[in-house]
Amino acid sequence: MSSSPAPRRLGRPPKSETESTPTRERLLDAALTLFATKGFAATSVREIAESIGIRDSGIYSHFASKQAIFDTLLREAGLLDLALLGLRQDELARMSPAAAITNLAEQITKAFDQPRARRFASVLIREGMLSQASTGRSLADAIVEVQRQLHGPMQAWIDRGLVRGDFSAEQLVWEFLVPLANVRFVYLHAQASANDRRYARQLVRNHVQFFVTCVVLEGAGEVDVESTAAAPVQGDRSTQDPTTEE
Repeated sequence: MSSSPAPRRLGRPPKSETESTPTRERLLDAALTLFATKGFAATSVREIAESIGIRDSGIYSHFASKQAIFDTLLREAGLLDLALLGLRQDELARMSPAAAITNLAEQITKAFDQPRARRFASVLIREGMLSQASTGRSLADAIVEVQRQLHGPMQAWIDRGLVRGDFSAEQLVWEFLVPLANVRFVYLHAQASANDRRYARQLVRNHVQFFVTCVVLEGAGEVDVESTAAAPVQGDRSTQDPTTEE
């Protein structure tokens, strides 16, 4: 007669599971799922721990609190930091503005389109994008930080006569970022279809071409027309090819 397998201890997930995905990553994904379905306030540390088969005390080896988990998600899957995109302010400032803006928009859009980032966008929408989860850092704070990081390169381009100087660097950064944020929360969330995501990327390409045309001065570097050429944006996305998901 075969014996039943011994019940698994709560604090010890199967070895294969822990080897395949680090505990920290499983905690972030579990918390993200719970925040999306229940909300931040209604989710407990114990629920997060139990969902991946560890004791709640095991969380504290990785995160000081539930708020720390949310803040990590905001930093890694939220509005983003240039460093997380592999970009540096001084490197952007040395590039031609057209090339830098094109590259930056592409990298931001790719990051927004990652599965965890799309799920976190839905969490932000649920929680209220400009509110704070508990007492932590708000999305508004994150937006201000990204604007601060892009101010230096934009001001450098203004000083070198590469972009128009009749608007402040702050205003130009704002004009660049706001459409990207709009695309994210409207088209790159957890429920986004393949058509939504393709439409989002086309909107970003159109935005980049428009922004560069309006802001970058003649002779300061051209956008790669083949990769960024604007296409007519149709109101009905259902007519777009739905056969492939990138």
